[in-house]
Amino acid sequence: GIKSNATMLYGHIEKNALEYISPHQIGNEFKVLRDKFQRTGKEDDAKKSQWEMDCFYYIMEEGNLEPFMTLPNENGEIVEIPTIKDYEEDAYLYFIERLNSTNNPLLMARYAQLLWNSPKKHAKYARLAVDAYLNLVNVYEEKDKERPEEHYGLEVLKAVKNAFFISRQSRYRVKDVKSKILNLIKKFNPESSSLYALKFNLVKLMLQNKRVFKRKDYAGIPRVLWKLAESLIKERNFHQSIEICELGERINQKTGRKTHNWRKRIAESYEALLEQVKDKQNIVTLFFCEKAIESYKKIGNKKKVVELTNKYSEIKG
Repeated sequence: GIKSNATMLYGHIEKNALEYISPHQIGNEFKVLRDKFQRTGKEDDAKKSQWEMDCFYYIMEEGNLEPFMTLPNENGEIVEIPTIKDYEEDAYLYFIERLNSTNNPLLMARYAQLLWNSPKKHAKYARLAVDAYLNLVNVYEEKDKERPEEHYGLEVLKAVKNAFFISRQSRYRVKDVKSKILNLIKKFNPESSSLYALKFNLVKLMLQNKRVFKRKDYAGIPRVLWKLAESLIKERNFHQSIEICELGERINQKTGRKTHNWRKRIAESYEALLEQVKDKQNIVTLFFCEKAIESYKKIGNKKKVVELTNKYSEIKG
């Protein structure tokens, strides 16, 4: 009967939770189960399936719990779906029991983070969440090496960011998470389709968290970014090469060391974008042209400034 369906589903996600593209899909499995329980009047079991569903529908990012949806109710008040504040005591006890009974790092991370963000907040849940997320990072890194064209690199990024924010909130394993982030920036699988997103977001995270990442932590990172910018330029991804070079500039300002001529690369990338636009009367061409002039001015390349200023008048005309 349905009971054995439930047992099978628990067993299935314990083994295969990492095979789903998103936790949301696990939530959908519990939704089907909940509906079956409701149809047969098994309210208690339906409630448990509903809690599981909520747990996998939550958006868990940067150590926070975001509702899957926010909607106005009939009084015009904004309602969060799901909302952790409305749970009864038995729901928290259920999640604690689930956390204690699973060995799957994805399930552990979710149950622990949910409890850490709930009225049951306790340091042990933060610790379990950080440990689970660091495990997940390693698991996803391996999966990314096997299938670099898949989404696993983005999972690495999400997991390490959750680990970072929860470790900061709880002051647990901050050093470990920090060295994992530095390691990912320097050594993440170069074949991964998520390479750019991962490096860009993690370096940005470093720059935004000055109290954790000190000047010495940036050693070797400009070189990594320079190499990435070069390969993006080769692939004609000029927008991304500009973003990476701007990060490089910010690191140089922060550390007081000029490592590479980032601005020259930015100028050249804007100029290349200008050439890429088919319709030269387009407003976008003016923007690219302006940006290129601005950048060439900064590095004192007068010849290019004159050349592009003439081009600008031409386009405008």
